[in-house]
Amino acid sequence: MEKRNYFCYNKFMKEYKETYNSLAYKNNSDLSLYSAGQEICKPKHSIPPRVRPYHMIHFVSEGEGILQINQTEFNLKAGDVFLIPADKISYYEAAEKNPWCYSWINFLGIKSENYIRRLMDTSPEVYILHLGDVSKYVEIISEILKLEGSPTYLYLMGNSFLLKILSYLFSETDSAEKILKGISPADDLKFYLDMHYAEKFLLREVEKEMGFHPNYLTRLFVERYGVTPKKYLTELKLKKACTFLTETSLPVNLIANALGFEDPLAFSKKFSLFYKVSPSKFRADSSLDG
Repeated sequence: MEKRNYFCYNKFMKEYKETYNSLAYKNNSDLSLYSAGQEICKPKHSIPPRVRPYHMIHFVSEGEGILQINQTEFNLKAGDVFLIPADKISYYEAAEKNPWCYSWINFLGIKSENYIRRLMDTSPEVYILHLGDVSKYVEIISEILKLEGSPTYLYLMGNSFLLKILSYLFSETDSAEKILKGISPADDLKFYLDMHYAEKFLLREVEKEMGFHPNYLTRLFVERYGVTPKKYLTELKLKKACTFLTETSLPVNLIANALGFEDPLAFSKKFSLFYKVSPSKFRADSSLDG
């Protein structure tokens, strides 16, 4: 039975979901659209507190409402944008007298957390962006809702709209991004790891070449990203390995070598420790899910 991508729940709410690829596939890709939609909310219409495995961005085009996240309440109106990172408990509710209308886009992937955090860093209110005019974002999401075609076309076109939305957001918040945060040595190290994760190198040597003591740079990295550079690099390699395992028929030893692991056994041990299943079993289970 063919999977449906477009859902019209009632005359007030419609949504597009990327249903052809599994959540595991999207989560282990660099950046992937999960869903997008629009809703005209009734007075006091609310979304109960919940935690999601993907990041959310809502664009308020009309009306007013509130967002509660991390025990803090924000009052929002037309022209505002609210960001809800994955794994955060959130609650939002339309106003009684002037209920809001909003459009949203949800996404995930290895690089998704970096993008959502960088957007959050541009605002003193962290989860809120006051853009004033969100019409171009609403128009893009309207285009997503019209998508029809083959699974590959839908996946690629959906992601192209996601990238367009993110690029516009960073264009509008660029000056604030530079003023509030600037570029940290931790960002430079993360960029290096993102670009060279498949190569064989000594992390401490890279840190020294950047002109900082490894212990100092590690502390900055943990403050910025919540994990040590070594753990970040390992998890990045393992997430990339998931993509190889699910999307190719390459032998495990070649995947290990392509990702810069010392040997296939070391790779298998780390993979099994992180995912609680061997690479071969992971591949077999993924093929069954597909």
